[in-house]
Amino acid sequence: MARAAMTASRTATPEEQPAPGELYARIVVSVPVDQWFHYRVPAPLRGTLRRGDRVRVRFHGRSVVGTVLQLDATAEVPEVLEIQERLGDEHHIAPDILGLCTWVAEHSGASLGETLDATLLGGFGLILAGVVLVNLADRRSKTITAAATTPAD
Repeated sequence: MARAAMTASRTATPEEQPAPGELYARIVVSVPVDQWFHYRVPAPLRGTLRRGDRVRVRFHGRSVVGTVLQLDATAEVPEVLEIQERLGDEHHIAPDILGLCTWVAEHSGASLGETLDATLLGGFGLILAGVVLVNLADRRSKTITAAATTPAD
């Protein structure tokens, strides 16, 4: 994948957090762009933001939903925008689903952001009874359907 550049209820584990100080998140946005972007993590979200969290960010002058892929201590570009807000825990994407969506995006021609958006109710797919269904038409007019079960709570 190419590179570019409020209150949470859960604390991220130490391995999910870089060293204290400035914190940046690699985020894919829910638009047909096949790359991630760095965004600054605001102080209230440091220590709580984690991989798979859904956030609202500015992208080309509009507010869009994105998904946190990774947290970094530095950004690869000198100027970055700040995350506007973290969406609730009900929007969090579990690591196994994130992996499935990465595979679907790589094999369907859809961007990872679009694929992740499709995993949540209201997207192109839905999560029901612990089963995630993703059905995306790829850029070659084929349809790919993938399913994975989520662990029971």
